[in-house]
Amino acid sequence: MSILYLTVASDDYIDGVIALYKSIKKHHPDFNNDFKVVYHNTYCPLNQQSQQKLLTFYDKFIFQEATLEEFKINYMKIKHPRFNYACLLSLYAFNQPGYDKVVFLDSDLIFVRPFKHLEDIQADFIGVKDKKIKFPVNKIIKKNKGMEVNVGLLVIGKKYNNQETFNVLIEIMHLKRRVKLPDQEIINIFLNGKEMLFLPLEWNRQVRDFYPNGKHDNFKNSNDICLHFCGPKPWHGGIPHTSEMEKIWWEYFNL
Repeated sequence: MSILYLTVASDDYIDGVIALYKSIKKHHPDFNNDFKVVYHNTYCPLNQQSQQKLLTFYDKFIFQEATLEEFKINYMKIKHPRFNYACLLSLYAFNQPGYDKVVFLDSDLIFVRPFKHLEDIQADFIGVKDKKIKFPVNKIIKKNKGMEVNVGLLVIGKKYNNQETFNVLIEIMHLKRRVKLPDQEIINIFLNGKEMLFLPLEWNRQVRDFYPNGKHDNFKNSNDICLHFCGPKPWHGGIPHTSEMEKIWWEYFNL
């Protein structure tokens, strides 16, 4: 089975991709998949120096420049200042011909436990709910009705990895005029009423769940597989009350 790993990154997020890759390699030692990084010269620039830096760590990095006219979307207003149009590049994970499965990962994630079995789960679409799960996980949900997916970690099967799906996502994007979470709102509109599989929160644990530092021990006793460093990034200086969790990120970056 041909499986592509994919993320979105700019020059400012290269350190995030490095830590993500090192965490993948640590917990999936035989990892040999193509790993694509999507960028955009205006919204999410990734220069040649940054690309070459990534290739020194792994020679199967692939770089895809998003150039579609559809991404001239200055009319869309994004509510939260932390987000920008670069978030929308995650939609490219749904249009990667030649691969049986696409594993999309935000560049501010790291794996902290083995995860290779994620590749073996059979479902057309796999995600993690954005809020506390109040329904059975690890089971196919026949019709997703308003159960919001956090798009930090997604697994996209052949059914939704195609030009047709991508076109629908772009169409939804053009219908939006004001958004809070650009890619997440669009992808969740698309998923409404569709069959998918939800994984437990351990697969996309937001580190804010362990703030303040006093809760750091809760992580040590958890079964979390993937940590999501939402908000200020460790490699950008982070913030004081996240320092204990950020030490974990730096351990992987410095491997």
